[in-house]
Amino acid sequence: MRRIAWAAATIAAATIWSAACGRARPAPTVIRVGYPGEADFSDLPSFLAQARLRAQGFHIESTFFSGTSVAVAEVSRGTIDVMNGSTIGVWMAISRGAAVRTIMNHTADPYRFVAGRGIEACAALDGRRVGLATDSSVSTHLVRAYLTDECPSASPEVLTIGESSNRVAAFLAGGIDAAGLELSSWLWLQKQAPGRFVLLSDFSTRWPAIRTTGVHVNTAFARAHRDLVEAYVRAVLAANRDVLADPDLLAAAANEHMGRSEDWTATARAYVDAAAWSPRGGLTRHDLESTLTFFQSHSRLDTRLTAGDVADLGFLDKALADTH
Repeated sequence: MRRIAWAAATIAAATIWSAACGRARPAPTVIRVGYPGEADFSDLPSFLAQARLRAQGFHIESTFFSGTSVAVAEVSRGTIDVMNGSTIGVWMAISRGAAVRTIMNHTADPYRFVAGRGIEACAALDGRRVGLATDSSVSTHLVRAYLTDECPSASPEVLTIGESSNRVAAFLAGGIDAAGLELSSWLWLQKQAPGRFVLLSDFSTRWPAIRTTGVHVNTAFARAHRDLVEAYVRAVLAANRDVLADPDLLAAAANEHMGRSEDWTATARAYVDAAAWSPRGGLTRHDLESTLTFFQSHSRLDTRLTAGDVADLGFLDKALADTH
């Protein structure tokens, strides 16, 4: 009996000790971040924010996927916790039940619609080759919206070319006549072939109220680790403010993450001049409503979705309150 009593006491003590250790164990500091493609200039402030979080003791894992649909699927499954990328791609997934929410803007609309010399208007694209990213990419939706608005009777030949850099290569090789390009790609194309290409539309000024590229979070992760999400948002906001004040930070980050293949100073200045990042997160409730209405009109996004279905601005509100 004494042996039984001793064993029971030992088990009870172990249980209490285990519970106490569980309570004392620090919360996990791992944040897994995903991107839908290769690193681009738009991503640089987020890289700076992640470096600063690592210096504070956080463990940040960054993964670059082969495209938007893959990245969206991974954040939906919880393989990654935060995804930076196509807002419409994420909202389409939410309409099908994905447990993801948009929490802030990643960058202002970086897309420009570019064409070869001699194509001065949308109607001239009839029968021409237009390079589009994948169907889930935001640039594809913007190009299709532009064609619908400007030249609905034109019937261009559509070629799927995933990365913006690959569309630039196709331009230089004469394989396409028009395409949506990210700003950094458009600037680089102009350097390689001055005067050979024209800007048909700057989507950031054509639709200034539309938020195309967001920061999205897995909802289960957000519920379990609200403090980590808030820390991430605060770090990104600080990085946004810093790069807007000092473009040299962008050039240095580009050298680190994108290679020293060129002088990034002019590109950094162009992005700062375009106010590519917002010190306040770039996403208000009005922005949400405008963007939701736009994509419900120009894509197959479920018209029953509401702003509350696709976004949670509580993290951004808290981060802004903490900095003022």
